[in-house]
Amino acid sequence: MKLLVWNINQRSSGEEIPPFVSEMIKNTNADIVVLTEFLSAANANSEKIKKFKDSLSEKYYTFCNEKRDKEREKANGIFIAVKKGFAEINGAPNEDLKTDCKEEDQPNFLQLDIVVEGKPISIIGTRIQIGGGVTRSAYIERRQQLISLVEHLVKLGNKNIIVAGDFNNAKIRGDEAADYLTVRDNYRGEDINEPLVTFDTYNYHIMKGIFATAGLTVFTPPGEQYSYGFKLDRDGKPDNGCFKEDHIVTKNLKVENSKYCHSFIENYKIDKEWERRWNRRKKKYEYVIVEAYPDHAILTADVDFLT
Repeated sequence: MKLLVWNINQRSSGEEIPPFVSEMIKNTNADIVVLTEFLSAANANSEKIKKFKDSLSEKYYTFCNEKRDKEREKANGIFIAVKKGFAEINGAPNEDLKTDCKEEDQPNFLQLDIVVEGKPISIIGTRIQIGGGVTRSAYIERRQQLISLVEHLVKLGNKNIIVAGDFNNAKIRGDEAADYLTVRDNYRGEDINEPLVTFDTYNYHIMKGIFATAGLTVFTPPGEQYSYGFKLDRDGKPDNGCFKEDHIVTKNLKVENSKYCHSFIENYKIDKEWERRWNRRKKKYEYVIVEAYPDHAILTADVDFLT
């Protein structure tokens, strides 16, 4: 089965979702689609959401967060699509983590249960929320969100599980395949803009270890390819980025051929979608991608049952 994961940078924006987003989804012919930073639940029934769903309706069943309580009004929603004829939908989507953690300690979340070839799979779209800037306390909060997600996954038992989305784990430092203790010193904060904040709080290797304790495996595209942090030149041409923050996590399933692709940034350039802004931290102007144009790479991969 082919999986597509994409942070589309809506951030509860009032802008229309760029039409090329649905076109690229259809062109990849993915069986399962997970979009993060989709829209707040307060906009779940808006005309632009209906328009986006309608653009995919011939080929996909579509789902997104719809709860409208005050705690979720500003949350970034998750969108899940399943190709028609590929799987049986097993009930309504679940928007509630089975966890004792407080609402503010939970990530963006949506779960859809499907059946493929007679085998059930729980698809979970997620995004670790960010806030508080580059501080230790902010990264401790991110770790707590991950722990609440894993608490939910443990309660699902020995199911076939796909977790996909944006984990906001900052820069990966050291060998991606190594365990945390092996690479820990790489996170001590040589970068003056990131002093010690990820060393023992929350980072890629800590995240891998937490998932491993629950029997889940993290899959990330290998090598010098990245999902976020793209810089643009004056012609709108992006570099290769610097962060790997979008991942696929599975239980009882294997992942192959994972890769990031950000060619759409240049191919679908629209002048109003990025602009020259002053970076107060770096004290210089940069060309940045603005909402609601996607600022993360598309992550694709082949997923299959272990047996």
